[in-house]
Amino acid sequence: MRVEHTPGPWNVWYCSPTHVIIQSPDRRTVARLIHKNFDPSPLDLAETAANAALIKAAPSLLRVLCEAVTAHAGDGSIPWLPRAHAAIVEATPEV
Repeated sequence: MRVEHTPGPWNVWYCSPTHVIIQSPDRRTVARLIHKNFDPSPLDLAETAANAALIKAAPSLLRVLCEAVTAHAGDGSIPWLPRAHAAIVEATPEV
């Protein structure tokens, strides 16, 4: 059985520069990013913001990838199709 992810869209909350929470619309925590360094560099903070943005976009990215794979199913001439399918399987684990 495939497990569905927490429904999006997800929101990013900056509790502090070193503590970021990604939550679902009903405020369930999807992910938490915490720096172990209490004095991170600006580059560390930018990387955390980029990671938070990527996590926030995950539901949309997965949906669009599924649509692309479905639209091109059976077309053996598309070299990225097997990798896209593998990414979908990786993102939707079975229990």
